[in-house]
Amino acid sequence: MHRKIIHKKLAAATIIETVVALLIVMISFSAGLVIYNRIISTGVNDQQLHAGLQTVVVADSLLQVTDIQDQQLISGGQHFTIRYSAAQFPGLMLMKVICTDGNGQQLAEQIRLIKQDETQ
Repeated sequence: MHRKIIHKKLAAATIIETVVALLIVMISFSAGLVIYNRIISTGVNDQQLHAGLQTVVVADSLLQVTDIQDQQLISGGQHFTIRYSAAQFPGLMLMKVICTDGNGQQLAEQIRLIKQDETQ
C-alpha cells in the first residue's frame, strides 16, 4: 500500500501559486475599499438629499403666495428660511429658500425667480 501512494502524483498548488493568488485577492479588496471610501466621503447623505427635495417643495408651494415677506418655517427638525429680494429685471423678484438643520448647518438651497404682482 505504501508503494501506491509514492507512485501516485498528487495535484496541489505550489506555494508561489498560492502567494500570487492571495496577492491578487488582496489587491482587488484594497482597490474596492478605496473606491468605497471615496464614494462614502464625497457622496450626498440621505439628510441632504431629503432636505433638497423638501426645499424644492417649499419653493414650489410659495410660488402661489401673494404675500411676499421673509419667513421662517420649521418642518421635521429642518429650518427653512425664505428671503425675497429685487431681481435685476423689472417685475421679477428673487426668492431664496435655505434649509438648515438644528445646528445651523446649511443642507440645501433653492433660488427661484418669481413674477412680482403689479398691485404691490
